[in-house]
Amino acid sequence: MPKTVFEGYRKLTSTNCEVLAIVKGGVGVPAAKAADEVEVVLDHTSFYGDSGGQVGDLGWFSSTDGNAMIAEIVGCVLPVQGVRAHKAILKQPLAVGDRVNTVVDGVRRDAIRRNHTGTHLLHAALRQVLGTHVKQAGSLVAPDRLRFDFSHFSQVADEELQEIEDIVNREVLANAKVETLVDVPIDAAVNEYHAMALFGEKYGDKVRVVKLSDGFSTELCGGTHTAATGQIGLLKLTSEESVSSGVRRIEAISGMGSLDTFRKDFELAQLRRQLFRRTGTFRGVEDEAGSAGRRAEEAAARD
Repeated sequence: MPKTVFEGYRKLTSTNCEVLAIVKGGVGVPAAKAADEVEVVLDHTSFYGDSGGQVGDLGWFSSTDGNAMIAEIVGCVLPVQGVRAHKAILKQPLAVGDRVNTVVDGVRRDAIRRNHTGTHLLHAALRQVLGTHVKQAGSLVAPDRLRFDFSHFSQVADEELQEIEDIVNREVLANAKVETLVDVPIDAAVNEYHAMALFGEKYGDKVRVVKLSDGFSTELCGGTHTAATGQIGLLKLTSEESVSSGVRRIEAISGMGSLDTFRKDFELAQLRRQLFRRTGTFRGVEDEAGSAGRRAEEAAARD
């Protein structure tokens, strides 16, 4: 099957995309009807597929004139290297040979970009604080959070976590430009640019290098990123734990996720002050504040 040309680095919408294949229930079909759940392969697309730890895009297919929704896209995967399969819930009939426009959810993609660039900053900061023995051992880049697994021999101390967070956010405030180099020979990427390779990723003779203009980070990466570090907004570490012997895990949030967390923490701090003024003691304050926090989390989960 011909490879799908990925245009999503430059734009969120691809036009006049030809349907090359439709798969329903694991079997290729020439056409499918409205309400069918299928996988659709196109000749070109703006949708990023699950790979390198980054989750796939969501969005929709529209008619080529943009006046009708053809399908809701609830995922995008790479079943074969270079081929992108769009997980679609059809709103209109679709057949092999039809043409559609692909439209990515831009707000969600921007959140993913922030977390992916944030992952690179976190990796570099970990190596600065803990040592160059730190290597990536797995990752997840999603719109709501990032998860980074890395080699290290002990729990990361609170003081070290604060230093790592400070280094990352100083780099965010520096607003360094995120530069992308394409079709770089693998030897040049590793030996000349000193690019870090990502865990579990398979590389060809030519690779894509994502680097910061100030030299803070350089990695081999096929994911989507912000144009500059300042677009991350702020990165907040939320947890650190052991995954297995010699492997630690850090989770973090960025952008609006960080703002939401700080807002909740500020509201809890205000509640503590109010309770102290009313009672003259901190006794019971933590219990009431904790109950308020749980109520807020439950309300958010219901929303």
